[in-house]
Amino acid sequence: MLSKFKENLGAADSRCKILAAVSGGIDSMVMASLLYECFNTDFAIATVNFKLRGEESDADQRLVCGWANDRGIKVFATSFDTSDYAVSKGISIEMAARELRYGWFYGLMDELGYETLAIAHNLNDSVETLFLNILRGTGIEGLGGIKMKTGRVIRPMLSFTRGEIVNYAQREGIPFREDSTNREDIYARNRIRNRVFPELQMINPSFLRTIERDMVYFTEASDIIRKQLLQVRAEIVEKDSSRASLKIRIDRLLSQEHSVYWLYMILSDYDFNASQAKQVHDSLTGQSGKEFHSRNYMIVKDRDYLLIYSKEEKDVSEPGERLVEKPSETRSHIAIHSQRVSFRMFIKEKGFIPEPSKEKLYVDADKINFPLTCRIWKDGDRFIPLGMRGFKKLSDFFIDEKLDIKSKEHRLVLSDNDDIVAVLGHRIDDRYKITPSTKEVLEIILN
Repeated sequence: MLSKFKENLGAADSRCKILAAVSGGIDSMVMASLLYECFNTDFAIATVNFKLRGEESDADQRLVCGWANDRGIKVFATSFDTSDYAVSKGISIEMAARELRYGWFYGLMDELGYETLAIAHNLNDSVETLFLNILRGTGIEGLGGIKMKTGRVIRPMLSFTRGEIVNYAQREGIPFREDSTNREDIYARNRIRNRVFPELQMINPSFLRTIERDMVYFTEASDIIRKQLLQVRAEIVEKDSSRASLKIRIDRLLSQEHSVYWLYMILSDYDFNASQAKQVHDSLTGQSGKEFHSRNYMIVKDRDYLLIYSKEEKDVSEPGERLVEKPSETRSHIAIHSQRVSFRMFIKEKGFIPEPSKEKLYVDADKINFPLTCRIWKDGDRFIPLGMRGFKKLSDFFIDEKLDIKSKEHRLVLSDNDDIVAVLGHRIDDRYKITPSTKEVLEIILN
């Protein structure tokens, strides 16, 4: 077992400072013992008491600290009120324990210079994860089980079955403690471990090794699909200057073979599951404006695009409007709601013809009473779009401009008292247009 363990460690040799997460259970105690065989005392142990099992939890911590101290191994210990944390965050006990321990582990690593975190996941854990992923719904990436190395985390016990670890602990006399909750079937993982695996072992005594081999193939297949996905993304995703996190061209998506699957692969990076991805795909030929939500993102089905937006919280400390004093020929700038607007005033020369774009607008400065106000548009705002004679509500104007509900949210206007001078990024009010009698011009650029 020692030689295979060293092979699993790979680059984490004696020059790499290792912090080992040790709970007192058989897997982590065997890992700690093997690390001691490899590096003597040149590694450290971190142990967490989650205060979930009373005296049992305290005894686990005493075992780990005593074992480390007897061998001169540096050990760090902490405890958390996991139940209170879970309630305050509105999450499960398992998720709370995960957040607490990894937050503390990474904090220790950053503070003390440890480069690698060793975790004692074994082959049984990886196969259990595969089954849990299948039951909850997963793409091919979820069929690869647990990875040997992810970022700063290494799992040198991953190639060993729990049976092999038990035999090694008994042979070497390694002390460990049994978590009594492992025998209870209150968690899905325990039900798989205690009920499903024994049945599978009766069908195939080597089922763990069989699935281990298949997980390698699943991982390789996932790598192949990911490379193909990059090509598909390049064809269907367009760059966008709006606040959208992603902009998918609907017609190009639908022209792809297996478009449902490619959409799922893309949306899974934004917290959408397979069922939601199918619902989004079913909406592609329907009416615009439909919304889909995950925990952190929303999708808006526009006429020609799927627009994905982050549900980032608004900064309530940011001012809702900014005053714009009369600028000079030197360009001035303001920033409002993560958007940057610049202004420049200049004398209109003979023959000057404005060439506005959506980013750059020109108005007759002689018709303006400074200071102007730059703000987010609101219901009831109206203006006379350039080239028209009558007033139009901004809400109707945005519909004509084919803006989805999220794109409209942060549109800026420039107002002179109650009159809209310009809708930034779109059009000026006809009353402020450049005429032959204009002497000074205000240039407005939305960056």
